[in-house]
Amino acid sequence: MADEFRPDLVLLDLGMPVISGFEVASRLRARPEFDAVIIIAVSGFGQEDTLKRSREAGFDDYAVKPIDLDKLNGLMRRTRRRD
Repeated sequence: MADEFRPDLVLLDLGMPVISGFEVASRLRARPEFDAVIIIAVSGFGQEDTLKRSREAGFDDYAVKPIDLDKLNGLMRRTRRRD
């Protein structure tokens, strides 16, 4: 889907049923055309080991559900500054 849509920002749940968000982020980061995409990990948990794994997978930031709208707005402004 990312190939077709070419997003500037991805909100990616970590706990998906078939493939984890960690794996999706790693696959996106492995492709040069997605280097500039901001990828935000979304999870119901905020433990330090999960935060560390998200950084290692290539996430730019981490949001705990429910997502704070001010934080989301700030992240969206970051995408506009990259244009």
